[in-house]
Amino acid sequence: MHRRLPGDLDRARQNLLDAIAIDPRFARAWAGLASVHWLATVERHVTPEQGLPQVREAAERALALDPNLAEAHLRLANYLCQTGRQHEAHEHLAAATALEPGNPLVLSIAAGIFARDGQLDQAIELQQHAVAADPLSLVNRGNLVAFMTIAERLDEAEVEIRRLQELNADTPDLDSHHARLLILDGRFEEALVLAATMPEGAERRFAEAIAHHRLGNSAAADAALGALLDAPAIEVPALQISEVFAARGEPDQALAWLNKVPEHSIHDPSIEYSPFLRTLRSDPRWNEWVTVSRRRASAPRYGAGAG
Repeated sequence: MHRRLPGDLDRARQNLLDAIAIDPRFARAWAGLASVHWLATVERHVTPEQGLPQVREAAERALALDPNLAEAHLRLANYLCQTGRQHEAHEHLAAATALEPGNPLVLSIAAGIFARDGQLDQAIELQQHAVAADPLSLVNRGNLVAFMTIAERLDEAEVEIRRLQELNADTPDLDSHHARLLILDGRFEEALVLAATMPEGAERRFAEAIAHHRLGNSAAADAALGALLDAPAIEVPALQISEVFAARGEPDQALAWLNKVPEHSIHDPSIEYSPFLRTLRSDPRWNEWVTVSRRRASAPRYGAGAG
C-alpha cells in the first residue's frame, strides 16, 4: 500500500481481506482496509459515492475492535471531512495525534491539512518529519515534493526528486513532478526532453502544452492542448486544462475549466495554491471562485447523515 506501484493497491486490499478472513477481529487489518478504500477513492479508482461508505465502514469496524488505532481515527476523519462533518473530523484527528504523534501517517495528514489551508511552510516541515520517520516511503517523499513545488521551493524539491529516483526510478508520478518543476523553473527545453520519455497521457500533454507555448512554438502547443481537450474527461482532470489555459494567458477559459473541478477535489491544495494559476489571482472572478468553491467543499454530501 505504501509503495503504490501499479497494482499495489489491489494486492494490498487482497492481503488485508485474507487477514480479516483468518481473524475478523484483527483491528489493524480493518484500519489498513480503510486506508486502501480511501486511497482508491482519492486516486479515482472508484467514485466517492462508492469509496467513501467503504472507508467509513472499515474505519468504524477497526475502532469498535480497538479504539486506540491512530490509522483508523485518521481514515474516519478523512471520511467525515469529505461529508461536511468538520468538527467530528477534527476530534478524530486530535485523537490520532494524541495516540501516535510520531506516526508518519499522522504527520503526513496533518501536513495535508496545513497545505489545504495555505500554510505551506508548516506543511513542508511536518512532511519532512514524516519522511524522517519513514525515509523509504515513496509516498511520503512524493508528497514532500508536491508541497515544495506548490510553494515554489524548487531547489529543495529537485533534491527530493533525485532521492526518489535513487529509491525507485518507477515511483508513481515522478516524471510529472519533475516536468512541473522544470516548467516552473523556466527550463522549458529540459521539460520537453523529459516529456518525450513519458507515456502518452495527460501529464505528457500538459508539460508539452505549457513548455511549447512558453518557447513560442504555437502549433505544437495548440496540438498538445487539443489532445488534452479531446481526451475522455475521466483521463484528464479539469484542473490540468485550467492550468494550461492560465499559462497561456486565457483567463476566461481557465476559470471555466476551474468551475468543472469536482467538489470532492476542492480541498486539494494544488488547486487553490497552484503556481500555474498564479495569473488568475489578479482577476476579480478568482476571489468569487474561491468563496463559492469553499462553500461547496464544506457542504455535506455523499450520505453525510449516515454512520
